[in-house]
Amino acid sequence: ARQSYLFKDKSIKQIPLILDSNFWKPVNKKFSKEFFEVNENEKLLVFGADNFIKNERKGFNFLNSLIMKLKENNNLKLLLFGEKNQSKIDQYIKSNELEKKIINLGSIKDKFTLKLIYSAADVVMVPSLLESFGLVGYEAIHCGAPCVVFKNTGLSSIIDHKETGYVA
Repeated sequence: ARQSYLFKDKSIKQIPLILDSNFWKPVNKKFSKEFFEVNENEKLLVFGADNFIKNERKGFNFLNSLIMKLKENNNLKLLLFGEKNQSKIDQYIKSNELEKKIINLGSIKDKFTLKLIYSAADVVMVPSLLESFGLVGYEAIHCGAPCVVFKNTGLSSIIDHKETGYVA
């Protein structure tokens, strides 16, 4: 903004992202994985976004090749949340014989479940093409889950590459 012609002479302030750090902190990983019936030796990949089938900018389409690799790797599971159209996801899982590899939680309304999801995660994927803030990633890193994000989104400013996640 400071480098732009329109805003170079204007007062520019950064508004910090506020998160209740007394709440958003890790829960025991073993307990969290057991809650979702995931073996502690399995790697749990997490993807969550509101209505991610219709909202293409959330990047679910980037996970297609990964999802097919779930069949080949016995140590991987994928947990999905946020999609309101449960039947479409369940149909996809069933048609690709991924019932034992994908956990579909649908729309999550409470922060306690989200905290358990992030705490159970070995990695949270946020492949959004356009993301000004990225609440999922922000909450996840506070719960100890590394995040994979794209550069030039809001999350690339809070994810430290190879420290709190990966910036692609």
